[in-house]
Amino acid sequence: MPLALLALLASCAATPPPPPVPVSLPEPVTVSPEAEPVREPGPVAAPAAAPDPVSGQTGIAAEAKPPSLDFEVAAAPAVLLPPGIGAPVVSAASRLSVGSRDALAASFRDAYLEALFRGERLLGVYGGDKAHEWKVGAVASWVQNWRGAEARENSWGLKGLALAIKADGRERTVVLSGNLLDAFGRGAGRGGANGIAGYGPPLTDVYPSGDGIAVRFEFGLMEIEADGTRRFTMADPPSVFLDVPEAVGAGPEMSAARRAAFRAGWLAAVDSGFPAGTPDGDAVLVVSPEPAAAAEPPDPSAVLVQGVFVQTYSGGSWALALPVGTNVGGRARLLSGPFLRAFLADGSWLSGLARYGAPLTDPYRGGGGRIEQRFTGGIARADSRE
Repeated sequence: MPLALLALLASCAATPPPPPVPVSLPEPVTVSPEAEPVREPGPVAAPAAAPDPVSGQTGIAAEAKPPSLDFEVAAAPAVLLPPGIGAPVVSAASRLSVGSRDALAASFRDAYLEALFRGERLLGVYGGDKAHEWKVGAVASWVQNWRGAEARENSWGLKGLALAIKADGRERTVVLSGNLLDAFGRGAGRGGANGIAGYGPPLTDVYPSGDGIAVRFEFGLMEIEADGTRRFTMADPPSVFLDVPEAVGAGPEMSAARRAAFRAGWLAAVDSGFPAGTPDGDAVLVVSPEPAAAAEPPDPSAVLVQGVFVQTYSGGSWALALPVGTNVGGRARLLSGPFLRAFLADGSWLSGLARYGAPLTDPYRGGGGRIEQRFTGGIARADSRE
């Protein structure tokens, strides 16, 4: 990172991320998670409330009234990740195992994809920065500076800065930008500190809350209302008191990586306010009724989905869905409220997949103030999270 940028960080933030070690950048990366061949699951018992010959999930009932949701048909964005996303500094890379380096890079790439699918415009790594450790006392995380397309001022002194942060011991990387990044750089956290010293690392992505947005940090909940009012409430995250149930992500076709994705999704859902319920059944594969075909020659930027692993919780009140395919990342996405009701309007995962496609994001606050969720078939919009 140029010396001028380092000086800005030092002067504008009490606890800025430490400077990276400059090294050469790798070639551009295209996310193509390796997936096992998908197949139609065998016959399973269907719930009496709404028979589904594919999932076998319990506690799912067809919606009695039409869901309050609009759907805009739109192709998924092309995926071409810029170089260097999640690449660790040399000092860290030399002591991490190959598996640990790959997992770190994959977590950062998944966060970049989440931002891309939400419509956030990112321009890659800021100043050639590398993923590096950020530790204050016992609080540790990995962080990388990214650049947003909008050159917005912020409390960190770097226009357009977005911070990608992965809490130590968590699977997911979270992107902070805009007003949340600005609030994160101000000393309103524990002990009047900013950054991870004052707030801890983020544990959830930005999610809708009231008429605004929120993020759960290790030390509390940060909320920003629609009028810009900011509030930080000190509190332990709900997940700190819980063990992830063994049944989360369990199923006959679940690899260790897939189970880890479901467990990470479960923790994020609980920390963003969903009930910490046990699964209603195994995670099962729903095969796309019309799997997307690869172009000839294959388009490396295309989003292709062959199926989705799904699992519901707390009597069908919310669900996680893990797409299987190319350029979809490795996250299990949240389905809840009007989005889950619309997806299961006739009680069938298969028809929901045919109607909307696979979820590519968790629900988020859209530019028009409504709550949105990106699917491979388009963007769903609702007025409420409930």
